[in-house]
Amino acid sequence: MHASALRRLSFLKGRLALESFAEGITRSVAHRFRGDTPEPRAIAAYVDSLRSEDLALAVACQAGDERAWEHVVTTYRPILYRAASVLTADDTAGRELADSLWAELYGVGRTRSSME
Repeated sequence: MHASALRRLSFLKGRLALESFAEGITRSVAHRFRGDTPEPRAIAAYVDSLRSEDLALAVACQAGDERAWEHVVTTYRPILYRAASVLTADDTAGRELADSLWAELYGVGRTRSSME
């Protein structure tokens, strides 16, 4: 169903197994319906609502895939810098905030993948 998301993220080709992506979907469903026993129709609607490219990218980052991280940093760093600058009302403080967030995010991804 969402295998086409992997095809659209061509830099992940051969780097993210469909099984890993399916596990990511399963974890997302479990998180969404914590403690509930949803109808299959509700699960299907939720899965259909997922931004599957983003989920595939997150799964690859969680697994420590360097190319996935490079894509995230290249794509989202400028956005985070702008948002942090607006929040802090200062470009330098915004950059420092954004860089600390990147370091923490990357560190968390690296830590989890190295622990598994």
